[in-house]
Amino acid sequence: MIYTFEPMDGGEAFELNMPVAEYGELVAAGDEDEHGNPIVTVELDGETIRARRNMVVDARRNVGSRAGDAWPQVSKAMANPGMTDAEVRSEQEYLDKAGVPTQYTKDREPIFESRGHWKRYMQAMGYHDRDAGYGDQSA
Repeated sequence: MIYTFEPMDGGEAFELNMPVAEYGELVAAGDEDEHGNPIVTVELDGETIRARRNMVVDARRNVGSRAGDAWPQVSKAMANPGMTDAEVRSEQEYLDKAGVPTQYTKDREPIFESRGHWKRYMQAMGYHDRDAGYGDQSA
């Protein structure tokens, strides 16, 4: 899977292609920023770099690719561009209290980390998917 990172020192973003298990090891050995984004330390061209994962870029790359369960994903269908920043924060606080912390893109599109995260989001918001598959929130 391809992961996008932004160096903490403000350098140019870069991508790394690695197995999910290897990425999991990087995250487990790293920490998080104030928004919960993983910060990892990687070797790149002989240089050690501390970088933050750019979840929005990775989610946009996977838009429309439900087949194969490529996560994270952005939901354009659940976007609400008319929401104010305060409304987005209020919704995020509600979801945090419901145990479903969710980030949004600048276009007010929710970013789902996994199929389970998507299902919990649907339940917390009271949404129903009329085209749901096995294990999805449908009623």
